[in-house]
Amino acid sequence: HRSHGLYTASYEDNLFQPLSPQTLKDFLNADGGELSGSPCKMQALHSSSALCINVFDYWRDRASSNSTIWIELAKLLKIPSKNIISLSFEAKLAHGGSHRKNIFPRKPNLDALIHYEKHPSIKAVGIESKFSEAYYAKPKGLKEAYIKEASLWSDIPSLKKLAEIISPQDHQHQHLHAAQLIKHILALKHTFDRKFRLLYLWYDVLGAEGHKHREEITQFAK
Repeated sequence: HRSHGLYTASYEDNLFQPLSPQTLKDFLNADGGELSGSPCKMQALHSSSALCINVFDYWRDRASSNSTIWIELAKLLKIPSKNIISLSFEAKLAHGGSHRKNIFPRKPNLDALIHYEKHPSIKAVGIESKFSEAYYAKPKGLKEAYIKEASLWSDIPSLKKLAEIISPQDHQHQHLHAAQLIKHILALKHTFDRKFRLLYLWYDVLGAEGHKHREEITQFAK
């Protein structure tokens, strides 16, 4: 037990198959601490990282030599299916203010990142995966430092307007961690020059909480 939820005896017990060598390397090089501590975060039954791995690592392990798998997976995700070359986990991407490490000590971490090569309109699809945390953790707001960093907001006035509303506290969302998604968008925009998509994959539930979460997702997308 930790302060919330149940944990497996080892993180391997929480996965459908052992981590592929590439995926293990991704997590060991990441700064999210998913594999550190006892128990580690990935041992939690409610771990969104474990959920993301269980969905994607099987296909990553087999798609490297089979482009057809990328195409079929892309169709299921409703993203461009041509010219996919790889998928990685725990991708650390810089945004326009990342060079100011005293203000922004950590880069945003995407749960997964799909990479394209020589595609005319897209370079990457970032994936944010949510399991049950949307239903028990109140979303945090966006640090004011992001609002003050003018270089982050060029040509995205609508997103800046929302960012200002949820900074420093988010009183608008009950389930959607909008501040986290905004940081991902800023990093993707800076890294891939607007040739990207952000894909939000969440574990849906019945009832009022699930309905409200879906409403917040729709409004954020607009």
